[in-house]
Parts: sequence; structure tokens; C-alpha cells
Amino acid sequence: MSRPAVSVVIPAYNRAHCVVEAVESVLGQTFRASEVLVIDDGSTDATREVLARYRDRIRYIRQENAGPAAARNRGIRESRGEFVAFLDSDDLWRPNKLELQVGEFRRDDRMGIVSTNVVFLYPDREVRTPFGEKDTDAVRDGFLDEFLMVTSSVMIRTECFGRVGLFDETLQYAEDLDLFYRVARAYHCRILGDCLTINRRAEGGNMVTDRTKRERMVADTLRCFGRIFSYPENRTKRSRQRDRRRTFYRWIGLSDLYSHPGAARKYLFRSLRYRPWDFALYVPLVKSFLLGRDIYRRAKRVMTGMPSIRTRGESR
Repeated sequence: MSRPAVSVVIPAYNRAHCVVEAVESVLGQTFRASEVLVIDDGSTDATREVLARYRDRIRYIRQENAGPAAARNRGIRESRGEFVAFLDSDDLWRPNKLELQVGEFRRDDRMGIVSTNVVFLYPDREVRTPFGEKDTDAVRDGFLDEFLMVTSSVMIRTECFGRVGLFDETLQYAEDLDLFYRVARAYHCRILGDCLTINRRAEGGNMVTDRTKRERMVADTLRCFGRIFSYPENRTKRSRQRDRRRTFYRWIGLSDLYSHPGAARKYLFRSLRYRPWDFALYVPLVKSFLLGRDIYRRAKRVMTGMPSIRTRGESR
């Protein structure tokens, strides 16, 4: 059997409602020389059943639930392709994505990672990433300031994994940033200007809402930032490391404001420690006090027309 040019790895956990669309977006690519691996990470829904009709066109691999990093690593180990492309089970690709990415690899033998710009598809709007086209130096430098690559947009030359390793399975969050930077600092890299990846988002931006998981997300992301700035070429860039932490806390604080005002207040304060003159944060900071849990719930009832529900101990 000839070696496929591209192996597409799709991790899935309880994605019966959307994984078929992801598979179809791969099978509909203009670049056909690829294998499709769906790694079922211990789903308890009908993921296996909805994929049954594709068994002659995909490789379906089931494992015990171990998280997205482990599922992607399983896909990498099982893959036979010269390149590996990742697609989350709720995302989609434009039909010419693989063709354009493979073309970039064919033009440069030292190319290690190629991603695309992305359309974030919300229920009521679309948001496009503003990165444009970026080559190696701009990508490496850009990683110090922002998340440049969405996992579903990325293709990596398979030989890179032997040199830089796989996804870090001790990270539940930011494991993609960690790996992509390791590849980018060791090989050439490129971001294509076209929006060839569609990232489907729930209202609120797929923000982690469970308190314990959110704290883990923050810890893992900061751990990843620490790694990036610990590399020799970045150790002297202290001000950029501080600014990266500041903007991350700022983003979480603003994202949490209406759903978790107490947590938002904590992260807004952390951001302001780095830049007290960020006056735009003082209004949401005040709101975080006003939107206390009871006040927020009562305001929500008023807005939705729900009758007031007395809490234990309130007078009638």
C-alpha cells in the first residue's frame, strides 16, 4: 500500500451530532491523497454508530477516555502520512485547504508547520482572524504575544514529531500552543492568508465555565507561557512575558464578567497589577462588584420576566 501524503486526525468525544460534518469536509477536499483517522476518545453517545457508514473511507479507532492531547497523539502514532493535519470534530474545512497547505510543504523541504486563518462561526455572527499571511520570523515572534494557530487549521510534517515530541498529555489546555511553538522554533513555518478553517463556537466563545476546569485552564496556559519564555532566545524578553500574562488575565476577566463576576474580578485585578493605567478595565471591574451572584440572578429574572424566588431566610 502506498504511503498517503496526508493523514487527517479527528479526535471525538460524544460528538455524534457533528462529527459527520467534519468527516464530510475532509472527504470533500480537492486534495484526495489522504487517510482519515477518527479517534473516539471513549464516547458514550452514538458517535460509533453515525460513523459506521464511513468505515470503508476512514480508520475508526476507539480508546478509553484520556483527553484531546492523548487522542491526537494516538492519531499521530497510527498515521502513515507524510504530513498530519488536525481537525476537531465540531470544525470544518474549506474544500481547498489541504491542497494549499501541501503546496507550501512541497515548495520548502524545511517547512515544518503550516496553518491558515480561521472563521469563528458564532450562532449570530462570523469573526475572522486578523493574522493575514505570516512567514517564519513573524510567526515565531507572534507566538510571544498571541494564539496564532487554531488546532483545526494546522498541518505538520510528520518527521517533526520525532524531533520535538508530541502533544504534552499533562496539559489539559494550551497543549496545542505548546506543541506548535516547539515545531515553529525548530522548522520553517507559515500562516496562509485565506480563511480555510471554520471553527464553530457556542455563544460566549466556548469559554470554560466550570470553576475547577477554568482554574486548570488558567494554570496550564500560564505554564505554557512559562515554557515559551524559558527558551534561550526568549529569556531576556521579560516585558513581553509580563504583557502576555496581562492580556491573558484581561481576556479571562472580560469573558467571565456576566457569568462569573467574582472570578472576573480576580482576573481583572491581576491584569491591572501589570498595567494600573489600563483605565478601560475599571468600568468592568466596578460591574463585577455590582453583578454579585444574588444581584445578577435577580436582574436576570426581571429581564426574563420570571417571578422572584425568595431565598432561605428572606422575610415574606
